[in-house]
Amino acid sequence: MSFPESSIFCCFFHLRQNLRKHVSQSNLLNLYNNDPDFALKCKMIIALAFVPENDVINALNILENELDDRFEPLISWFVSTYIGRIRGNGTRANPIFPIPLWNVHTRTILNIHRTNNYSEACNRKIKRALGMSHPSLWLFLHSLKKFLALYDTDIELQVAGRETWFVSTYIGRIRGNGTRANPIFPIPLWNVHTRTILNIHRTNNYSEACNRKIKRALGMSHPSLWLFLHSLKKFLALIDTDIELQVAGREPPRKRAKYMECDDRILRICNNYDFDTILDFLRGISHNFNID
Repeated sequence: MSFPESSIFCCFFHLRQNLRKHVSQSNLLNLYNNDPDFALKCKMIIALAFVPENDVINALNILENELDDRFEPLISWFVSTYIGRIRGNGTRANPIFPIPLWNVHTRTILNIHRTNNYSEACNRKIKRALGMSHPSLWLFLHSLKKFLALYDTDIELQVAGRETWFVSTYIGRIRGNGTRANPIFPIPLWNVHTRTILNIHRTNNYSEACNRKIKRALGMSHPSLWLFLHSLKKFLALIDTDIELQVAGREPPRKRAKYMECDDRILRICNNYDFDTILDFLRGISHNFNID
């Protein structure tokens, strides 16, 4: 089976892991963990992945001039693996992984995956479908055939836009007489346009958070009726206190959007690439990820 229209890219997450491995192998892990400036400069090496492909080698030369001898084993590994060493005749040898394979500048701008998490998720699903680590060949082929059949169904539904499910559930099918049947969930129930305009919650995360707090307060999954009522009474007293604080003008806790904000920052940095120096660009990218 071949996929001629597919593009093959390396995973930035594994590039980060590879850097950490070589930091450890070079006996620099203790320094990395205890010297923030050293750690930042280490990450600037693989932040080259966010530089446009045609500028990577020039950016590397600028970065090398900023790094001291402690970084030599890391630079040597990175150049031989991802850039290509310079031969005696002045030409550059082919690296193990060419720049277009691991560079993520274009993928970041286009909001395309920088990791292969989606394919690893597929591998985990196959493993769960098998139910064992070392199946026989026939069991593996049989399970894989069923798994691919499910994927083919998903692909066809995506090609079709999942219209059948969406229309019947949220819009209502058109009957033979031209009228529309009632959907399971009427439009006013799930439409969020007005809520968005009025800055009202579009999710029920707040109620799910309340459920989790009640569960933690109980300390068990199946309490007795009396324990449940006693814990609920104490919990409601705390809720009443929170309500009074909000009535008094205290703002509710802000939403946590760490990963969304991180992606926004990285995208903003990449969009401003032409307006920053190489070192500022690499430093900015490096502040937004860890290799731990």
